[in-house]
Amino acid sequence: MSDGANTTPARAAQHSAPMSRARAVVSELRPRQWTKNLIVFAALVFSGSVGDPRRFGLAAAAFIGRNVLLVAACFLVLQLAYTFALKRLVILDVMAIAGGFVLRVVAGAVAIGVVASPWIILCTGLLSMFLALIKRRCELTGDDDLTTHRPALAHYTETFLDSMISTITAATIVSYSLYTFLSHERHEPSWMMVTIPFVAYGLFRYLYLVHLKGLGGNPEEILVGDVPLIVDIVLFVAVSILVLRLA
Repeated sequence: MSDGANTTPARAAQHSAPMSRARAVVSELRPRQWTKNLIVFAALVFSGSVGDPRRFGLAAAAFIGRNVLLVAACFLVLQLAYTFALKRLVILDVMAIAGGFVLRVVAGAVAIGVVASPWIILCTGLLSMFLALIKRRCELTGDDDLTTHRPALAHYTETFLDSMISTITAATIVSYSLYTFLSHERHEPSWMMVTIPFVAYGLFRYLYLVHLKGLGGNPEEILVGDVPLIVDIVLFVAVSILVLRLA
């Protein structure tokens, strides 16, 4: 009897060990962080090529050509510059983060053989700075003192960050609105303007979560955890694809 009683917990421990290792592996892979790489598909969406399986495969790095490698090299240089210098410099730290997202978009455009328009570069850069500034704000107002490994935080104040966030929010909405009005080639009105409310709602919803819910320190968790924001993003992408396919 005692042997059977002792082997049951042992067997349970043996079965739980692989599951624990699997959870540890998944945790180390940080799947929530993968959401930021979805931005490489931005050029695919806004070029109206979502229905092209060949281009979809190219955008996913199924094939890495010379130009993609060149963009990847630029990304690596930027990351090294950020790691060893830029992360210590106020304002330049968030601009470097935004630059990384811009290069992701450029890589996606180069991979499918289209030119990344100034509009998509501008909007990507502004949106990335919006997220980076909010992350800095959450770090600054959090309980933990992060100035030891984020020296640039010592040069930020909550008022300064809120001022920059307000400026970037307005600039993002205006820039995206101008894109919807001016990026089309024909003379008739661009129906992409119907997507402006989705962009505005997404930004304001994010600010709501930051100021009233205390979130924003981990953008990837908001992007996969807030249902209204997820619905807004899905609708934005779906309507954009529909409009571009009918254009």
